[in-house]
Amino acid sequence: MFKYKKLHIPELGNDSYRGISARDGVVILGGEDGKVVMLQGDQVQVFKLDGGDGLEIRDIAAMDLENTVLMGSGYPAKIFRRKGTSFSEVYQNNNTGAFLNSIAFWNEQKGIGFGDAIQGKLLVIVTEDGGYSWREIGNQEDEAAPEVDESEHGFAASGTSLIVGEPGEAWIALGGGKEGGAARVLKTEDYGRSWTSYSTSLDADSPSKGIFSLALYKNQRLFAVGGDYEDPSLSNAGGVGFSIDGGKTWQSSTSPTLGYRSCVAVKEDLVLAAGPTGIDLSKDQGTTWLPLIKSMKNDSFNSLAVDTDGTVWIAGKNGLLAKMIIDM
Repeated sequence: MFKYKKLHIPELGNDSYRGISARDGVVILGGEDGKVVMLQGDQVQVFKLDGGDGLEIRDIAAMDLENTVLMGSGYPAKIFRRKGTSFSEVYQNNNTGAFLNSIAFWNEQKGIGFGDAIQGKLLVIVTEDGGYSWREIGNQEDEAAPEVDESEHGFAASGTSLIVGEPGEAWIALGGGKEGGAARVLKTEDYGRSWTSYSTSLDADSPSKGIFSLALYKNQRLFAVGGDYEDPSLSNAGGVGFSIDGGKTWQSSTSPTLGYRSCVAVKEDLVLAAGPTGIDLSKDQGTTWLPLIKSMKNDSFNSLAVDTDGTVWIAGKNGLLAKMIIDM
């Protein structure tokens, strides 16, 4: 079964939405200039974050309806936390190089986030109180933020370039890099205190290339999608890959997605990848990809979120929000 429906919600306007969360029928979208839209059934709530001017809300971690953490990409880098009916700013970094890419939570208390490098090391932040306070890795003994090449960076295209697994496990995806280089994945097994680097099969030899999104399937199988956002229709094996050993080694898909993809998500045994030109489907754990939806005029897909009931929600440009039911 396959159903796709584009929704018309006036409150979304013509903004671009990259941050998206779906849980128990509640969909939260992060837009431009600190705009947040929450949908539950026929009810629509719009929030304008105090202190969110100039920030794009590119990642959302929702533990439940009232406990939500928002990541603001831009300057200065900020994180906001909801408790009850209001949002408050809980983290701010005034360094001009601090651009946040993604946040994720292991449980209701412990979470992690990362941003682009400052003085040769990625900005890695952690929380142990559900996102009310954050500290930067590297300020305590026996811990260090990962070092990167001056040309390497992360991507915040969908807020999914960082994912978590078992307690303490997390992976960061990178892009950029030297000419002819491969994208790297960094892994921690101790809540961000130390990191191991692995080279992947995806290309990352220019600022616009690399891994834009990661997804995890049954603890050890990882999926990575990306490509070149400056050439979104380019389809090649260097834009999508998978790992069967927790990110240590990587393989290219034998038939890639049809263009650059900014988000990958897992729905049961299916894998979905979305980008400006469309959405692709893999039914064999990332080995091959098939085109599922082609973008129509004025549509451009950014992000995916799989709800607890299996509904797939899609966010994009020009106020795009769609939902998809798929079972194959």
